[in-house]
Formats: sequence, C-alpha cells, structure tokens
Amino acid sequence: LALDEATYENYNKQYLGWQGNTLTSPPAYRGASGQWQGTPEENLQMMQAAAHLYGAPRLGAIEVNDHTKRLFDLGTTVWEDIDTGFQDSQGVYHIPTKCRWIVTWIVKQNYAQSLYS
Repeated sequence: LALDEATYENYNKQYLGWQGNTLTSPPAYRGASGQWQGTPEENLQMMQAAAHLYGAPRLGAIEVNDHTKRLFDLGTTVWEDIDTGFQDSQGVYHIPTKCRWIVTWIVKQNYAQSLYS
C-alpha cells in the first residue's frame, strides 16, 4: 500500500528535489502500526523486495566510510553533523554524517533505451 501510494503520488512529476514528494501521506495515516523497526539485514531484504516489485534485478548496500566519501564530487556534496540532509540554493547536497549506508540498484533497460541515457 505504501509503495502504491508513493508511486501514484510521484507519477509524472518533472522534478521532486532532494526531499522527494512531501505530499505522500505517512503510513500511520493509512492505519499502519508504526515505524518499521528491523535489523540491518531485514531492512536490506525489505528494500530488495520493493526493488524487485518495481523490476530491479539486483539491490545492495555500501557502507559509507572515508574511501566512499571520496567518490562524491568535490564541492557538490558536504558531510556535516546535522539531523536532516538538504540541498542548498547553489545545488550543494548537505548530508548528515550519521548516514552510514548507500543503497544501490540495477535497472533493466533494453538496447534502444540505452542509446539515449
């Protein structure tokens, strides 16, 4: 239900920005019991199931460390001791240092689509 509503709300939007669609109602609004509380392994399995539902053949997680932080463009990404990430007016992403994992996934596309991506 949450994935269905999130997809419907985001359909045909040109740009949702860093925060995504803030108009989607929270799960509690639809009668969900509360926030998901699982182990990191269970959380990854839940993300893999959601990605599979949308057609992604593979999903994984990478731990953020000093090496992976160097993979981000210098000047466009700043790691700070803040509670919530945001994008400023210059387009710089401010990411909390408490964010420890990056989720990555593969998307299938046919040859014709790959010519234009």
